[in-house]
Amino acid sequence: MRQTETRTNPAEYEFVPITKGGTWDAKLILDRISQREYTETRIPKSQPLEGGESDLFRCGPSAVLASAIAAGPKVVVQLCMNLYKRIVEWRERAKKDDEAFREQQRAARRAGKNPEAIQKTVPFADVCERAARTVFNIHWNLNTGILHGSHEGGGCTLTFADLDRLSGYLYVFTFDTKNEWRLDAETVRKVPTLDDLQPEVRSRLEPLFQKAKNAHEEKRKLNPSLPELTWNDFRRQFVFRARWRTEGEISDAAALAGYEANKSNIRTQDITEIFWLNWHLNRLKPGESLIGMWGPHTYTFFCGQDNKIYLYDSWRAAKDEKALVPTFDAANSVHERGSSAYEERIQKGLTGEDKPIRLLLGAAHFTASIY
Repeated sequence: MRQTETRTNPAEYEFVPITKGGTWDAKLILDRISQREYTETRIPKSQPLEGGESDLFRCGPSAVLASAIAAGPKVVVQLCMNLYKRIVEWRERAKKDDEAFREQQRAARRAGKNPEAIQKTVPFADVCERAARTVFNIHWNLNTGILHGSHEGGGCTLTFADLDRLSGYLYVFTFDTKNEWRLDAETVRKVPTLDDLQPEVRSRLEPLFQKAKNAHEEKRKLNPSLPELTWNDFRRQFVFRARWRTEGEISDAAALAGYEANKSNIRTQDITEIFWLNWHLNRLKPGESLIGMWGPHTYTFFCGQDNKIYLYDSWRAAKDEKALVPTFDAANSVHERGSSAYEERIQKGLTGEDKPIRLLLGAAHFTASIY
């Protein structure tokens, strides 16, 4: 969450427990981290809400990181390596893009136009450089922990804040500037009425607007005091949603985490019955996981070393008093199948307004396919 004053971040001072040889208690770790944390994870220039914290919008990358954590530290090492390579590729692009961007800004100033209106396609090269160094250091510390375990003086200085940073960089470096849905959001932001949209864009957005209106009318039947959903209401919601990661971007991040060799191999399946959800979950082996999306959120199902199924939910509400206190006790992110917290979330995806549950299906972390 965005901070207005300096606050102690406990995640900077507690090491992630790793057992020598490369194992850890994934449930314990995941239960102590969330997407709403106190580590700086700012959104760079070239992406929506630049300069703000990514916490509110980072459920997708957080779910992907949870999937890797469930599989063990060696899989997170591979995630770091793949993410590092991605960042280095973007850094090379940024070196060329930075000068072109600055020249366009200079040209705008000479023409008396607003230079801030010039869009950047990738983060600045120095941002990429810092990200590459950070991810490489996380990779190094993970390897040290796998070799020697995490203990005082053991050389492993991986902290919970490093996991926050890893999730933040997954958010930044899987951003797709050419995504059609996001380009439509940018167009809608500049166009005040539906009639002003180009026919091609309007043909895509009009059905979405009608679907949103129909859903809103169902809510009005229960609460007649609600006003009608107008185009401007939908427009604000649509633009706001551009800050979240799309299904394709989450699949891209999942591929970096070893969920599948390539994001194009990840397929989706909509689930509307508890039987089929359990059918998939019952086939998970310890350390394997499934990423699920319903409503505006992304979750991770995983099988623990005790052979029980858990749901990782990275969100914690700001209205929760604990969420305002920088302590690991505030997260409480893992819910066992059958618990009231688990069932409440599942029912929203199966029968509630967030239905259906959409599963991302792939070979979990380089193990044999279970489908």
